[in-house]
Amino acid sequence: MDLMANALHGLGVECAFVVHGADGVDEISISAVTNIVEMRRGQIKKFAIHPEEFGILPATAEAIHGGDAGTNASIIEAVLRGEKGPCRDVVLLNAAAAIVAGSAATWKEAIRAAEDSIDSGAASRKLQQLREFA
Repeated sequence: MDLMANALHGLGVECAFVVHGADGVDEISISAVTNIVEMRRGQIKKFAIHPEEFGILPATAEAIHGGDAGTNASIIEAVLRGEKGPCRDVVLLNAAAAIVAGSAATWKEAIRAAEDSIDSGAASRKLQQLREFA
């Protein structure tokens, strides 16, 4: 993970998270601890997060398993409509990483911002704009 973070720095990336869930996933996991290497302006910081730290109940990989394009689109639409559950939880944690990389001071603040984006309908409206653009 360090090698990847250093390579990203070498490519001119200012901020990146290299993540690896202990359950083998290459995203922030809700079923296990996730190890993270944060690279910000050349500085490396290592830490781990547990879903429970953010009030997220652990769930199995099967609970968030997608499928074909139609199934995955239905899952995304359900999450953006505000449907609660493991799929929303994994979206919140991974969106929080992007928000922390950009503007939020803490992970908890970033999760709240992601929740607000979904619950206010802003995320759904943005998806609709992308559909219209494409």
